[in-house]
Amino acid sequence: MSIYTEKLLNEIDKKDIPLIPNQLERIGSIFNIVQARYTLIGSISGVGKTSYVDDSFILKPFEWLRSTKSKIHFEGLYYSMERRLKFKLAKFASWKLFEDKGIRISGETISGNNKPPRDENGNIIGNPKFYRELTKDERKLIGSYTPWMDELLDLIEIKDGAKTISEIVSDIENLRRRLGTLITTDNTTLYQEGVPKKQFSGETKNTKKGNVSIITFTYKNKVYTMKQNDKLYIPNNPNMIVYIVIDHVGKIKLDGYNTKKQSIDALDEILTEARDIYGFNPIVISQFNRSLSDITRMKYSKGNLEPMYEDFKETGNPVESADLVLSLFNPYKYQSYDDKGQYKGYNIKHGLLTPGGSQRFRSLHILKNSFGIDQITFGLRFTGESMYFSTLPHPDDLNNLAKVYEDIAIGN
Repeated sequence: MSIYTEKLLNEIDKKDIPLIPNQLERIGSIFNIVQARYTLIGSISGVGKTSYVDDSFILKPFEWLRSTKSKIHFEGLYYSMERRLKFKLAKFASWKLFEDKGIRISGETISGNNKPPRDENGNIIGNPKFYRELTKDERKLIGSYTPWMDELLDLIEIKDGAKTISEIVSDIENLRRRLGTLITTDNTTLYQEGVPKKQFSGETKNTKKGNVSIITFTYKNKVYTMKQNDKLYIPNNPNMIVYIVIDHVGKIKLDGYNTKKQSIDALDEILTEARDIYGFNPIVISQFNRSLSDITRMKYSKGNLEPMYEDFKETGNPVESADLVLSLFNPYKYQSYDDKGQYKGYNIKHGLLTPGGSQRFRSLHILKNSFGIDQITFGLRFTGESMYFSTLPHPDDLNNLAKVYEDIAIGN
């Protein structure tokens, strides 16, 4: 069969393409969630990059799949190297509360970390207004999400704590064995999961470069053809999207490597193979290694503090391997607005700041997109305590934007 036919034309003709629409309005015209995409997202600390991944790549897709009863098989590994599992689940519950009921309760409160200290008689020590404890009704509502959370955790396995590359490799190997079969060849033999199955028998394919040795085999009633020294992964369900989330890559253990960059580059090779061979979706969260406001950064950028492709360079090879490179930015933190408080057409100083001082604005920067448009920015509304993102109206949509400002002005 023609490579062009096999790798492109047959794919075009498939009726079921595993695709999860991007649930953030307008951004779906730039990228959606499909198989075999390597995403890198970075920023400085405290902007919400992990919240963005959880909201836009995990929780909203999960809700969409449940509501549509899609046939897509969705699962993954999530390495939460900065946050313990308890806190991660509290953040997920916080998101669900806001999604379902519009109730804003932080993950910190849900996890119990804001409970007031009490004396031996059960009386609150200090000023009660400094604490926040769940009411009985709130606790009951959070408890009602147990089936939802269990279903999610059956699909997304969260592993907390810093990991070694060896641990991640072992997990990915176990995952891909469970989800499919790896066929490999050397110069003489075809192997199924390392077990010899068939010898090359002189069968060749004529090309302009000469005859190429090939081997034909049948697996589950389907005929495949491979060359020498080749790899082929056959998933049990071709209609699947599988994540490998690394949060964040700077926390990975050196695992015998001399420098952090060497360990990150080694991990990148593993993730790239997971994308290219198995069709998995690596999502790597990276923290910029320097502040956007340090002297070198200011000099290099001529005062422009927006994230740039070059800010990832110290990350290592992931920035080159990734299909999609994203960054979040909080311009309010760096006073990156004009004398009217405007940033890219949004009034971030007055319109997007709650009375309590919570900044609701983030900008999402698509810095690299191997399959579409890049160097484009979207304004997002970020309800940080609930880990929830939504796309702001276009700056020219003055009526709807005014409604957002009014909503935020009352503390939402």
